[in-house]
Amino acid sequence: MLIAYLTISTFEFARILLYDRPRSYEASFYPAETVSLPGGDRTFRWTRGNGGDLLRPLYGQIVRIPLFLPRPDVAAEGIRVEISIDGGSGDVVTVYPGGWQTFDYYLPALLGNDPWKDDPATMKVDDFAVLEPAAAAAEEPFLQPRSILLRPPDYVQVFTGWHPQPGPPSVWFRFEAESTFIPADVAGEGAVDERELGVGVGELLWLAEFPAEGIGLHAWEEDGDGRFAWTRARASLRVAYEDSSRRLRVSLRPPPDPSPEPLIVGFYWNANFVETQVIQPEQGWTD
Repeated sequence: MLIAYLTISTFEFARILLYDRPRSYEASFYPAETVSLPGGDRTFRWTRGNGGDLLRPLYGQIVRIPLFLPRPDVAAEGIRVEISIDGGSGDVVTVYPGGWQTFDYYLPALLGNDPWKDDPATMKVDDFAVLEPAAAAAEEPFLQPRSILLRPPDYVQVFTGWHPQPGPPSVWFRFEAESTFIPADVAGEGAVDERELGVGVGELLWLAEFPAEGIGLHAWEEDGDGRFAWTRARASLRVAYEDSSRRLRVSLRPPPDPSPEPLIVGFYWNANFVETQVIQPEQGWTD
């Protein structure tokens, strides 16, 4: 009986190591490529046509998405790329040709509460990237993985319960480019690369801390009314809560749009929806 028990446990342990890992998958992407840069090699995948989907485990609450656009057919104004997470409403960003750009997202505000019953930051996950600034900051203005921490196998759990540790949930990330190009059409006669390429997507990175400057904000500015920053479609700020505080005041104003329309702004506290406000054009600052 002991021999049979150990034999079954060995097979179960091997199954856990081989199959019970966080789910990852790529759909509508070409095979991964590597580009050599001053800060080190980078791996990315071209979307197959306009769009591609990545299934990745959530290793934290803040994801950093690197996008790459080495397309000779794109003018300096770049192309628009829609980023959707878990099938929710997306963020539309502009990616410019030549270099890498990164876009950060605070996921609880996008996904809601259901996938976050267990905080991924506290889970015993298989991999977690520790991030640090790249060496050549001028050429590589984004963070790169420094080391990967691997969780040792839980032999006790395997030999007593035959159940793997719970892993982080996996979520779909979708990327849709507004245009594509075929390298053979650009290179001219004799070229053989007839793939239809959209945008290059690098490996997703996970930030261990919320950036002090916020997420989804352009550079901070100053005017006669004080310090402010313009947002992209989604923006998040970390707020230091004080025990004596009972109210949070947020000041907003619409952008100087030549064709102004009322702005509908949704407010979230962590993953919880709070309310919607309508900001009228030419309204100025509103608290």
